[in-house]
Amino acid sequence: MFFLLLSLAFAKQLDVEIQKGSEEWSFSYTWKDAYKKKVSASFQLPSSEVRADNSIPTLPKMTELREAEVQAIRRYADGLPKGVKLKAWKSNGSVRMSVRSTKGRKAMKQAMKGAKAAAEKGADQWLAANGFMRADKTTIMVDYTRIVSEYTEEVTPVAIALGGGEVQADNAASVRKYLNRALSFVQSIPYERRGAGGKDAGYRRPLSLLARNKGDCDGKASLSLALVRAVLPDLPVAVVLIPNHAFVAVGIAAEPGELHFKREGQVFVVAEPVGPAVVGLGKASGKSKSRVRLGLIDVHTVQ
Repeated sequence: MFFLLLSLAFAKQLDVEIQKGSEEWSFSYTWKDAYKKKVSASFQLPSSEVRADNSIPTLPKMTELREAEVQAIRRYADGLPKGVKLKAWKSNGSVRMSVRSTKGRKAMKQAMKGAKAAAEKGADQWLAANGFMRADKTTIMVDYTRIVSEYTEEVTPVAIALGGGEVQADNAASVRKYLNRALSFVQSIPYERRGAGGKDAGYRRPLSLLARNKGDCDGKASLSLALVRAVLPDLPVAVVLIPNHAFVAVGIAAEPGELHFKREGQVFVVAEPVGPAVVGLGKASGKSKSRVRLGLIDVHTVQ
């Protein structure tokens, strides 16, 4: 996703060093926060976990999804009664089916209906196994809340390096200090631009985003919330989606002038991890701000 933030202050990554060891990858970052203060953080992550993240495609492999649908249909077809034959195959990026029956048109229609249900179930299983979900009948999206939950433990070394070990959960100032530190760190990571011809770069998972030192708005949103949950596991958090953009929200009391909204009685304060603008808690770009105020946002709370 692409979104441009305008601000007088920009997160500036002054230095980054990544050493790829056989057992661990070592990371060292230096950046300037919203107060133009130099901040540094160093941490290590298991090589196996980083490599695994780097191997995951940034976009869903539609050929694999279609193959999952075909296999699900074939398993369903194996259970059809004698006299009903159903076949499925891939063709030009879609799934084709044919059915023959000695039991009449009604049996054929029932077989096709069952095959479509089997294909949908097979697709849902593949999506779930690969970190995706259905936004609607025709749109696939990243299962952001699941990613945040799954990566909370994996990014704990990063959270500790950012001062997470010193946070007092019952102290609002302490919580806010950490949230803003984590936010500026993610904002300073370079934005991953679209490819040739404006092709979507896709979604980069948290460890791959760190390893490649780049990511777009939804990848940065996931990383920032995983860093929050690693330190404050009981704090309500959410990924917020608007057309062509993603940002986050955290369940803390809003201070005067901070952009916020309510969901089921919980106040959520908005935050923009995408960068390069350094915007603290409760601040957002014009498009995000207007959408929040009008209630035109798609909120995915992390359980």
